[in-house]
Amino acid sequence: MARIHQRWRDLLGSEANVAVEKGDLPPGTDPGQLAFDLGAIHAGTNIVSVLHEDHAVVARARTAVRSRLFEPAGVFRRLNSFPVRVATRGGPRG
Repeated sequence: MARIHQRWRDLLGSEANVAVEKGDLPPGTDPGQLAFDLGAIHAGTNIVSVLHEDHAVVARARTAVRSRLFEPAGVFRRLNSFPVRVATRGGPRG
């Protein structure tokens, strides 16, 4: 299972690189981040669809993918500038 998942991640990364090189994506698109985002959307969609029998989530996923592919890269850079606190085993740091 891990091997198949890695092949999927590799494919997403490879295709994102090709799309950036061809100019098919907005300027400034980070292919590695794009591949991660698309993989996360796919995985999350699968989890919600299966665990909660929520088949409407597929339409939401399509919207998320379209937004991620075609929104200006600056939108995501701004979102990535927000501070993130990471919890540790001992609990959140204050």
